[in-house]
Amino acid sequence: MSDIYVPGLKSRFDTNKLVDDLMKVERIPKERSEKNIENLQAQKTYWQELGRRITALRDSARFLYSFQNPFNDRVVNSSDPSVISGASTREAMEQEYTFKVTQVARADRFLSDPLEDSFKIDEGTYTFSVGQDTITFPFRGGSLREFTETLNRRGRDKIGASLIAVQPGKKSLLIESKITGTDNRLVFFDAAETLGVRTGILGEMTDTPAPTASLAAILLKEDTVQVKAGESTVIPLDIGPLASENAFLQFELATELVALEDKPATPPRQGQELADAVRSAEDRMRSTEDRIRSAEDRMRSAEDRIRSAEDRMRSTEDRIRSAEDRIRSAEDRMRSTEDRPAVAESKAAAGTVTEEESETSSAEAGGGIEEEDDISSAEIPGWTPLEPLQQVDNMEALYITFSDGTNQALPPIQDSADFSSYQYRILDIAGDKSIVSLEMVNQNTHRHISIRNIQLVNPDTVDTDVAAGNTGARNPISEAQDAIITMEGIDIRRSTNMIGDLVPGLTITVKTPSDTPVRMAVESNREGIKDSVITLVANYNRLMADINVLTRVDDRIIQELSYLSEAEQEELRKRMGAFAGDSILGQFRSALQRVAATPYPTSAEQDLAMLAQIGISTDVRGSGGSGYDPARLRGYLEIDEKALDAALETKLSAVQQLFGYDSDGDFIVDSGVAYTFETLGRPYTEIGGIIALKTGTIDSRISQENRHIETLDRQLAAKEAALKNQYNQMEGAYNRMERMTTSLDQFGQQNSGGGRR
Repeated sequence: MSDIYVPGLKSRFDTNKLVDDLMKVERIPKERSEKNIENLQAQKTYWQELGRRITALRDSARFLYSFQNPFNDRVVNSSDPSVISGASTREAMEQEYTFKVTQVARADRFLSDPLEDSFKIDEGTYTFSVGQDTITFPFRGGSLREFTETLNRRGRDKIGASLIAVQPGKKSLLIESKITGTDNRLVFFDAAETLGVRTGILGEMTDTPAPTASLAAILLKEDTVQVKAGESTVIPLDIGPLASENAFLQFELATELVALEDKPATPPRQGQELADAVRSAEDRMRSTEDRIRSAEDRMRSAEDRIRSAEDRMRSTEDRIRSAEDRIRSAEDRMRSTEDRPAVAESKAAAGTVTEEESETSSAEAGGGIEEEDDISSAEIPGWTPLEPLQQVDNMEALYITFSDGTNQALPPIQDSADFSSYQYRILDIAGDKSIVSLEMVNQNTHRHISIRNIQLVNPDTVDTDVAAGNTGARNPISEAQDAIITMEGIDIRRSTNMIGDLVPGLTITVKTPSDTPVRMAVESNREGIKDSVITLVANYNRLMADINVLTRVDDRIIQELSYLSEAEQEELRKRMGAFAGDSILGQFRSALQRVAATPYPTSAEQDLAMLAQIGISTDVRGSGGSGYDPARLRGYLEIDEKALDAALETKLSAVQQLFGYDSDGDFIVDSGVAYTFETLGRPYTEIGGIIALKTGTIDSRISQENRHIETLDRQLAAKEAALKNQYNQMEGAYNRMERMTTSLDQFGQQNSGGGRR
């Protein structure tokens, strides 16, 4: 047992430390591989960051010559933006205009008197019109807040309402149109008109009748007309062709659901219920005698058919006798037969009556109908029970009839126990025809329809106040009016303050009236162009700085980048010289410098062909003779903003061509600084480009190192196990020797003691 290694026991020779020390030496290759992986991952990060810098340079360069380039952007400069301002698209031409604002467009905004918080708004149908749009909704009654919420929800961005706390415990109701312009006046109808007068929004209603021509709503029929289920009626109207396109027909409809008449009931029970049913049928039959007499003429014409049917009836006697039992059982369903003679007539026409019934019919045809003393004892002819009446729902109940005899159905109505307002534009339903009547055809079996307040509303031919039925708004915050401006001496009127149809690509916004003319100029967006050029130079310099840091080992490179923070400078120091031996980056840096210093063709020719001529170069301060400056040799560009502003002001077209130019007239840019920068960076950042190849190679090396580490891990584990086994065996052997020595000592002591005795 002494040669078995037991973990946790203190070794005499400190075996664990000896093994760990030996394994540290064995782990050196693994640690070297792990360090290589860290370096490779850092290099991959550097290449990816470099790719992002190149992409940023390409994007900023492409923006300067693509179809979205800032040279085609336009800006609008107003001499007084508080009076009138503008915005333009790329289609606008560079030009200057003079405007004078006489009046701004406004919408109707009406305020009520102060109302108590407990003020209640009555139930009713509230109708408002704004120009050609009409907003109608039912309100079941409630507080000011509930009415305001309902109006805002139904306003459809045409009309709105709000509450203003003018006093403690009191609020004023503000109702406003959301559309400006004289043609978009806010008009109150129906319950809204009453609410306006009641709350003080509108003046008191006048009792003086106005001429018909000045009325907004011509009342054609005020009474309520009810059309019961299964009935119809015609309401005369006299509406000729209208010149106004905005006139509409308005009325109120309500429906009433009733029990389905003549609906088959369950078969009555025997006994008293049968007698009651028979007596009820007898009463109904007596009430139909008048209708039977009016049918005598029709029955005489049927005699020939009856005689021709007698031969067939004789052959059916046997079936008739067998049917008598069914006839007696049919008495239970007598309630469903409201018109027995009518049934007999229909059966006579079909040739299914009995001989006795035929004789009775002949007698009636010759001299009337004999009264029956006891209907319950009379013989009942054979008959087939009527099928139960089916419930019919047909909401297409309104038809317009024109003077030429044609008609047109109006859209289906909706069920509503309360009267709901319906409106139809005359031009849509009649065109150039004259309307002579409104026909109501109620084909429903369980629904009555009522109509009232039929009106012809023609807002285009009336004064708004008269149409509203009041003397005008009492507390108008603003009243509807058009915007009136003068452009280059031409008077212009529009219903909105945002006018976009005066000059192509130019939209002006009228803000306030002014007696002083305002100058407005459409110009190229020179500030935007300048910002884009500065962005290009900044991306170029940052890319050049990264290349210099990665390819050189010189701390002065980082110190020259004074615009970087200390943390950014420290991060750059970690990657300094990482690609010092990479010739590709050196070639790329040289190519970038050549692009920035090469002349390009423009319409200005020699006057503007290089970046230096617009204030962009490696030495804009002109210090070439002041001494050696290594920073300028690193390729960084500087900008002289005054020179750049002057070039953009006087030679804008040539500056555009300097960055991107179509030299062969095929409408494709093929020359220029920005074009060349974008083309130069493309092989590096495109799919499968240089950056992708570099990172892919690094990924392969990282995979190899990982596999090598896995192999070393297996070898180190085996080595450590072997060392531990060897040292355990050595310690076991030592322990055995020590025990043997102890045994020999004990044996010698025993032998020496025995000799002395």
